[in-house]
Amino acid sequence: MIIETPAARNTDPSTSHLAADAITKSGKRMKDADKVLAFLINEDYKGVDPMTWAEIAKGLQDIYPGEGWDNYKAIKRLNDLKNINVQHGSKRKCGVGGRLCVTWELIIRE
Repeated sequence: MIIETPAARNTDPSTSHLAADAITKSGKRMKDADKVLAFLINEDYKGVDPMTWAEIAKGLQDIYPGEGWDNYKAIKRLNDLKNINVQHGSKRKCGVGGRLCVTWELIIRE
């Protein structure tokens, strides 16, 4: 998989662009995106309903303790995968934050 979406916005400070370049060039960005995708594939295989970004982050925290899987990191990697491997699903109350959130689901290609 090749991630082509920018990791920093044009309006972000130069330090954000430097950090984005570093995480992309090191391969960590793609490795983390692969972990998110593998997690979603595994959950889908188990028949789990589509999850919110906070629920995905919580699941990744449980699997990869100590890797810093907070909501921010999870949503960045989900956005890297958006429209390639995942898409927005329905909205529902999040089991972690209790707010109405969009779910993320796999894009099934046949």
